[in-house]
Parts: sequence; structure tokens; C-alpha cells
Amino acid sequence: MSKHTPGPWAANKPTQSNGRAEVYAGPMLVAQAFNWMLDAEGDEQCWADARLIACAPELLEALNKLVDHIDFIPTDPYYRNETKELMDAARAAIAKAEGEKV
Repeated sequence: MSKHTPGPWAANKPTQSNGRAEVYAGPMLVAQAFNWMLDAEGDEQCWADARLIACAPELLEALNKLVDHIDFIPTDPYYRNETKELMDAARAAIAKAEGEKV
């Protein structure tokens, strides 16, 4: 099981004056995304990065639930192979997020 800071996490939008978007779990700073160029385009990318980081706990929880839920694999070989590939990718992402060897 992952030992990350529990969610929910929230991101603060960057401003050109500081070039930084911060991600918080309640009052605790979890991560920062930076816009080193301090321009509007960089702020948009910085904000997108911060939003992605902020939703990490929810993404991990949803992926874990999905993997746990999918017990039925269709009997058609095409779908069985496709489902296995998708499940392998999901399990690899979960393992990476939880600090396991991939």
C-alpha cells in the first residue's frame, strides 16, 4: 500500500510574479511546479502540471479500484489479450506510484 500523503490535494494557480504553482494536502505543501521563464505560456503549463500532481491520489485510488473490479475477461481471444495488456499497464502504473519495481 502506498504511504503517500492522503488526499485530497489541491493546486494553487501560478502567477507571473512568482512562476510557481503549489500543491497542498490541507495546510501541508506536497509539491511545487515551476515556470522558470515567468511567461503566460509557462504559467499554463505549470498550472497543468500542478493540476495533474494534485489529482494523483484520486487517480491512484480510481486505478486501484478499477483493477480490483475487473475480474471478468471476455472469452474472445482478441478482447482477452487487449484486456491483459491494459491491466498490465494499469498494474505497472500503480506499482510505480507506490514505489515498487516495475
